[in-house]
Amino acid sequence: MDKSSVTSVVARMEEEGLVERRAKPADKRVVAVYLTQKEREAAARVLDFRAEVDAIAWQGLDAREREELSSLLDRVIENLQASEEGACA
Repeated sequence: MDKSSVTSVVARMEEEGLVERRAKPADKRVVAVYLTQKEREAAARVLDFRAEVDAIAWQGLDAREREELSSLLDRVIENLQASEEGACA
């Protein structure tokens, strides 16, 4: 994303109360973006839910099978990304 797009997205997230901007004490020109407390709690719930979904998805697969599947899916993603990059060129 370009700088103006990021600025726009962060501004909307800030308006919604999802994030807050804070100047860095060491360099006031640098602004850091932080989740609000409410959104940190929501993120924690999402991580818990993800762990439950992972447990269901990986059920019955041993470590070797999990590794093989992950490797195959990585290759599929790489193929799709390469195709997308070629279409944009």
